[in-house]
Amino acid sequence: MTGPSEALHAGPPGAPPPLLAVAHGSREPEAALASEALVEAARRRLPGVDVTLAYIDFGSPSFAEARRRQPHAVVVPLLLSRGTHTARDLPPEAVRPLGPDPRLTTALLGRIEQAGIARGTALLLAASGTLDPGGLGDVADQARLLEQAWDAPVGAAFVTAAEPTVRAARAAALAEHGAVAVVGYFLAPGRLPRASRAVTAPLGDHAEVAELVAERYRAGVSVLAGTG
Repeated sequence: MTGPSEALHAGPPGAPPPLLAVAHGSREPEAALASEALVEAARRRLPGVDVTLAYIDFGSPSFAEARRRQPHAVVVPLLLSRGTHTARDLPPEAVRPLGPDPRLTTALLGRIEQAGIARGTALLLAASGTLDPGGLGDVADQARLLEQAWDAPVGAAFVTAAEPTVRAARAAALAEHGAVAVVGYFLAPGRLPRASRAVTAPLGDHAEVAELVAERYRAGVSVLAGTG
């Protein structure tokens, strides 16, 4: 009979469960490089853990292939909100997406500072769109967290599939506040971040994002062990 500790992993006895990090994937090499850098940063925070990066689309190994090889891995989505992929492509036992989270607020503030955006400027948090109301709520919640830390208005807008669009929200914010800066809510570069016309860099392998990936993994291990 297999006990709870044996069910945690398929590796040597006593080894921690593997971490299977799952990125969306992109046809653009820069996106894969950004995902690899984030996973490497997370790996450094998890000594002794076998960490694998897989992709839902446009990358190798695919999530399905990696999952077959590591069926007992803790699945950590490298996604910032819920959406079609979390509902359709990932197993129910996958840990929750990275956002919303206070660590992402810190990472966003770091990118805002790097971009030289002046304090008091109204912000627009530009994200990929989704048809999932929960995912839209996740982005709105992250915008609220950022607003609390920024002490100026922060709205949420979307590049595709949802409203308000970045263009419409930017026009409205300009009319209301006189100035607005578009902050990208993306992990990696690519077509959608470019379409957002954000003035900030993707979150990428920011230290707070890497630590958040490690936190999600530890939470997943606790759930598997029955202590979470």
